Amino acid sequence: MSPKLDAKTEECLIRLREEGWCMLENVIPHPEVDSVCHATETVNEKATAAYKEKDTSVIAHLQPFATYLAHNRVMDVIRNIFNHPHVRIAQTELKIRQPHTSADPNVVGSPLRSYHSDWPHDIRDLSESGHLRQPFPDIVMSIVTLWMLSPFQSENGATWIVPR
Repeated sequence: MSPKLDAKTEECLIRLREEGWCMLENVIPHPEVDSVCHATETVNEKATAAYKEKDTSVIAHLQPFATYLAHNRVMDVIRNIFNHPHVRIAQTELKIRQPHTSADPNVVGSPLRSYHSDWPHDIRDLSESGHLRQPFPDIVMSIVTLWMLSPFQSENGATWIVPR
């Protein structure tokens, strides 16, 4: 949907279409990451309680982070994947995970499974699924973004990527 995309955005679009994931680095400028991380840790309990009560979206408590959700590089990728200029942020959640958190990934609510809910395809938890009939359609319905605000790699428990 953008007239001309930079090479890194084009690479992300190719990876997302072929592999189902991509990584946009440095959306939050490096000097600002620590303050955004600190703000996130500070409001975690209040934001999570409000979200569970369906009072407000978590992002309402995280103004230092909110502007980055609609960053031009992020939106260029999303608009191109949906092939439409109008997109919405439908949901925000705040999850703070300690390194090497582990649990049974097949159990609803386990820390490992809680990184995302597989909406709308999560047939193990019908109360949270999109209630789509199988076979699931081969279309992009949503995009999940993970924002890593602290250093991560396989040695400290980075998230799993399952291609395609």
